[in-house]
Amino acid sequence: MTKDVGEVQKPVKRTKSGLSPKQERIIQTALDLDNDPSGQADVSYMHSVLTQVSLPRRKVLGDSFERKSGNASVLLQAGKLWNGHTFDEQPLPYGPMPRLIIAWMSTFAIRNKTREIPVGNSATEFLEILGYTVGGGKRGTFTTFRQQTRSLAAVRMTLGLGTSTFNGGMIQQFDAWQSEGKNMALWPGRLVLSENFYDSLIKRAVPLNNQVLRALRGSSLALDIYTWLAQRLHRVHSTAGDEISWTRLKEQFGHEYSDDAQGRKNFRKEFESALHDVLRLYPKARIETNVKNGENVGKILRLSPPPVSK
Repeated sequence: MTKDVGEVQKPVKRTKSGLSPKQERIIQTALDLDNDPSGQADVSYMHSVLTQVSLPRRKVLGDSFERKSGNASVLLQAGKLWNGHTFDEQPLPYGPMPRLIIAWMSTFAIRNKTREIPVGNSATEFLEILGYTVGGGKRGTFTTFRQQTRSLAAVRMTLGLGTSTFNGGMIQQFDAWQSEGKNMALWPGRLVLSENFYDSLIKRAVPLNNQVLRALRGSSLALDIYTWLAQRLHRVHSTAGDEISWTRLKEQFGHEYSDDAQGRKNFRKEFESALHDVLRLYPKARIETNVKNGENVGKILRLSPPPVSK
């Protein structure tokens, strides 16, 4: 049975203001966004299919993962990387970091019209670009980043949209880490997106506000909700809005929760909490609770401007 958990819960640290670092980050970002209502000062991009169906939020037991929403779907299959001596099996990518890595790679590719992504002089530089404080150790950001990037490089990703299928990996070439000396780890000098993914990305990229991505970097669910609303709300055509049931929301965002009363309750609670954070950073988003016969049956999406104006 799937555990009813989402992100790994860590003790909440408080700053001098009494707020958590996440709360302070969201408040400061919301203030910064007031100075850039168009969202064009710091634009990032994500493939439209990956704004509808996302990567796993937690570590997956097994070598495949599938998620669908409407006419969009994603199938992930774990792969292997050559280390110079043998092929190493890689786990499936999961959590907030690979989402941000994909956004960063996609943004560079679109801005520069290239499949080759320069990843900085070091992992530290790249992590700082993504908004992370670099830390070592088994659970540090560098270790996590290194493994998640390797997972992304190895994974086979199949995207489905309507009746179209896009097969293959996201990354075509990846120069794996090598060690020099006792503690030094060399950063790969070359990372190249696959031609299939790049061509599809150019046609189906969704503009996002990079400041918001950085502010929400601690929560996969919040990142997924934000990217979903960014591509979805400006496409609402009905004057009455589009109704989204809790069943459908759980299918799209709650793969990690069991399909029983407690699992559904836990999912709703975490979804509402993440949505609250997202709406503070996307205040023009119009998403309301759908109440029928006194019962909360889901959400209503209403036509809203995208977070980055065209």
